[in-house]
Amino acid sequence: MIIDLSPTEDQAMIRTSVADLLDSVLPLDRLLKDHNHLASAELSSWSSFADQGLFGLAIDTESGGTGYSIAEQVVVCNEFGRHLVSPITMATMLATQLAVRAGLTDVVRSLIGGDKRAAFANPVANIDYNAGGTAEVQVIDGTGADYIILIDEERALLFNGNACEFLRSVPAIDETINIDRLGLPLDQTLVHSKDDLSTCRHHTLMLAAYLLGMAEVTRNMAVDYARIREQFGQPIGKFQAVKHICADMAVRAEAALAQTFYAATLASVDHPNGDSEAASARLIASRAALDNARANIQVHGGMGFSAECTAHFFLKRAHIITALNAAPLAAQSKILADLEPLS
Repeated sequence: MIIDLSPTEDQAMIRTSVADLLDSVLPLDRLLKDHNHLASAELSSWSSFADQGLFGLAIDTESGGTGYSIAEQVVVCNEFGRHLVSPITMATMLATQLAVRAGLTDVVRSLIGGDKRAAFANPVANIDYNAGGTAEVQVIDGTGADYIILIDEERALLFNGNACEFLRSVPAIDETINIDRLGLPLDQTLVHSKDDLSTCRHHTLMLAAYLLGMAEVTRNMAVDYARIREQFGQPIGKFQAVKHICADMAVRAEAALAQTFYAATLASVDHPNGDSEAASARLIASRAALDNARANIQVHGGMGFSAECTAHFFLKRAHIITALNAAPLAAQSKILADLEPLS
């Protein structure tokens, strides 16, 4: 089967529009200033995201969205990764989809319009959803979030943020985000969508696209630096060892790009292999983001380890996104289940 992964005209226009907005309001060097941490820069630009229709991008027009598919949503999340945007943007996109499926019209309207927002939760331990009670989770940039979204490989849940119990804040490897421990009352769930494979698939692809964006930017950063940094009277990019590092970074990013957009194309037409291809995309993109972030720091040398260089932000954020609702064994099992047996 041959699939054209070239962006459509609409996708190209969406990418340009979102990239221009993020370049303007969320430049990467904002993270060098403490007052832009903890999603404060994103929240100050929240109305701009809503005005561009980002939170309703994959929502049908009858529900107040723009009527695009997961493929266009992946394009946007790819730009989010390039700019290290807080995950609350993706959480709000997914919360809108859950609210639409549950028929929560007022919730959908408030999320698409930018009046409300959501945040991702990561379970601290395995959750027995039949036992009731309270589940302890870690929430990323969830301070003041109206809704908390929890997703695993087979279900998606939406909680009222006001019903959650704040337990304590915990330190994060990425100092630009905030992590809080919350208690989620399982008997007060707004939406509990079991076997919601569509939302789970979209969640996987959005995170893969975000990780892909990081892999692409760190590749570009390393190549650009190798062109201008000189040692022994010539750019370090002329040395074979540095060439090999940059070439490996390019291969990893291209592999992640091909798999992510291939999986998004299949998901947009509800192909039966969509789940396994999405899981493959996330695994490949996770490795590309982590390895490219490390390699970028290596190419930058001593400068790469300094706080004044933005390289370290990508490695820290890659660890956070890779661990978000991650179940590597479940993803690998899903991929293996769809493989054709050897004859």
